[in-house]
Amino acid sequence: VGVTVKICGITSEADALAAAEAGA
Repeated sequence: VGVTVKICGITSEADALAAAEAGA
C-alpha cells in the first residue's frame, strides 16, 4: 500500500491509518 502512495507522492490518511493498524 505504501508503494502506491510513494508513487503518487501524496500521503493518504487511509494509508497512514492502515500502517498504524499494521503496527508499522
